[in-house]
Amino acid sequence: MFGISAELRRRAREVVARTRELERTSPAMLECPSYTNDTLMADINAVLGARATELLATIDVEALAGGGVRMGELTAAGFRTVADVLAASPALLSQVPGVGERSAETLLRRAQAAHDEAMLGCAVHLDAEGRPAEQTALLRSLYRQEHLQPVEQPIEVARAWLGRLSQDADQATCITGLVRTIVTSREMRERAAEAVTRLESELPLLTQKLDEISLYVLGVISVSTDELWGHFELHAADYYARISALAPVAERERTGRLPEGLAQQVDAVALDTTLLRATLRPYQVFGAQYAVLQERTLIGDEMGLGKTVEAIAAMAHLAAQGGTHFMVVCPLSVLLNWEREVPRHSALRMMEVYGPDRDLEFVRWCKEGGVAITTYETTQRLPWDTAPKLDLLVVDEAHYVKNPEAKRTRAVVQLLGRSRRAMLMTGTPLENRVGEMTALVSLLDAPLAQELMAASVAHNPVAYRRVVAPRYLRRTREDVLAELPSKVEKTDWCVMSDADRNDYLEALRTGSFADLRRVGWRHGQLQESAKAVRLRELVAEARSSGRKVLVYTYFLSTLSLVGQLLGDDCAGMISGSVSAAERQRIMDEFVEGDRCALACQVTSGGQGVNLQAASVVIFCEPQLKPSAEEQAVARAYRMGQVRTVVVHRLLMADTVDERIDETLRAKAAVFGEYAQRSEMAERAQDVVDQRTVRKIVAAELARHGVEREAQQPL
Repeated sequence: MFGISAELRRRAREVVARTRELERTSPAMLECPSYTNDTLMADINAVLGARATELLATIDVEALAGGGVRMGELTAAGFRTVADVLAASPALLSQVPGVGERSAETLLRRAQAAHDEAMLGCAVHLDAEGRPAEQTALLRSLYRQEHLQPVEQPIEVARAWLGRLSQDADQATCITGLVRTIVTSREMRERAAEAVTRLESELPLLTQKLDEISLYVLGVISVSTDELWGHFELHAADYYARISALAPVAERERTGRLPEGLAQQVDAVALDTTLLRATLRPYQVFGAQYAVLQERTLIGDEMGLGKTVEAIAAMAHLAAQGGTHFMVVCPLSVLLNWEREVPRHSALRMMEVYGPDRDLEFVRWCKEGGVAITTYETTQRLPWDTAPKLDLLVVDEAHYVKNPEAKRTRAVVQLLGRSRRAMLMTGTPLENRVGEMTALVSLLDAPLAQELMAASVAHNPVAYRRVVAPRYLRRTREDVLAELPSKVEKTDWCVMSDADRNDYLEALRTGSFADLRRVGWRHGQLQESAKAVRLRELVAEARSSGRKVLVYTYFLSTLSLVGQLLGDDCAGMISGSVSAAERQRIMDEFVEGDRCALACQVTSGGQGVNLQAASVVIFCEPQLKPSAEEQAVARAYRMGQVRTVVVHRLLMADTVDERIDETLRAKAAVFGEYAQRSEMAERAQDVVDQRTVRKIVAAELARHGVEREAQQPL
């Protein structure tokens, strides 16, 4: 009738009913909790408040004394700490003999002021083992905000889509019944018929989209506590970056103690993060600003603070400002790490200029631009004469170029001459000699290095810090990562077995220092090695408590024995002969798999890798450089670590281990002071040089009453 059949009217009734049902159910399906910064700050303050209360529980109530309040009566009534007073009501306090209503109000006001002041000095530390309720609530808000943000736009699209279909349903209503059809104009009937066709086509699609959104949101908001904390353990650095951006109370030393005037200039740089995908912590923002402003810099942030992201942020800023060509030069061991981090944290194009296709990739990079990632060795083989000028050169693990005579150093010097800006990055600006840092500065600014070597500057720490400030920035974990869990260092003294002692005495007779250092491992009888027995105990203990272990040794022969000893517990062994791809595969298996241990040669697995999944570090022998141990420990004790890190040093009593350990502890204090404060110390010898080695061996010969065989090398 009137061009509208009974079948069409039936179809109209059906789609209109389905639309009305969707209108009724869609509010629940599109319900998506929102988490603003104000919401997150409330959760952060709850965590800080709980921490402040814990601190007040350690402060005697006498701290609230004054104004005639009788503190003895208060203590006798059970109010022994400031936290006890803070938790009480005015009525309860006023019931204490000698404490009236006015005194109760005074006490509570003082306790609250102490609480507020304590909060200002607290940092957010999330306890993945204790999982306090207020911390779980904060994590849940952060998790939901991050995971619900991707559906905000689809939800708005779905709402607008439903609005359009609701209008179509309104039009289609006029042909749902015979009477309505009769009284409706021809033009409206035609529009209604078109609306029915659209509804039949789009309702299933919209319904499917709403179901997908609803299921996704439900999955996010119903994540279990175990899943929530598990996600935090895997992505702790990202969580803390977001927290720090809102509440940067723990980063008061983010400027690295630069002169105030220079720090203010750095802060004034407007960092363009348009092409950046990472959430930067305030100290990382400052580091990127410093690199952009000062143009040629040595970033000496302590290992584990995220220097890689700072460099990516600087490149992203320059790219947003029109920069086109960037290059990262790094050791092969960290090449894959850079290849992962650049696309993860930025929208910059990344190209690997390494391997058999390096020449083709280099030509493509010259033409198209982006971030070229290459190795020290590869830079010496590329046709730089045809290359464009670099907008920023990043030299990672820059201590590799401390020797001005080395080929890799000369290659980097040539690159520096082709670069508008440069960032040299190393967590160990010096390893053996304090002059190494000045050598690195000379690559960036030769006149400044000359000034640093002048006696009036070199021997005056204050003057040295002032002079080097335009080129050198260093922050430590203590400066900016107050949320890090504690680090516990233990010396595990092992008593030599008969096999250990016989082997050690033989090594003494030959006088080989390397053999002496391998005490407990050289004879290869694992069941008879005191160190092997202790290592097996420590790994078993870690496995039973759900912890992962990094085992370090300097010697390849010891590394092989460790792998044999650990068996199925070992995810693999990393040494200098392991390719970058295989190294990354082993580390991924260690982090993501069930095996609890990873064995590493300290010169390979101790640099340029992120292994904060591990919270136990074991050294099979003392190292000859404090920086070697520091780098190795920093693979686990770094931004993103959520567990207390326990460092074990396996030392054999009555051996060279004792002498080396004494030497290292003394030297580490000197060099640690210098590296952190940029002070030029008046020392130039190796940490454990040949003269020291001879003294150690001589002392051991005398202690054990052994006569060394003639003409045997150390």
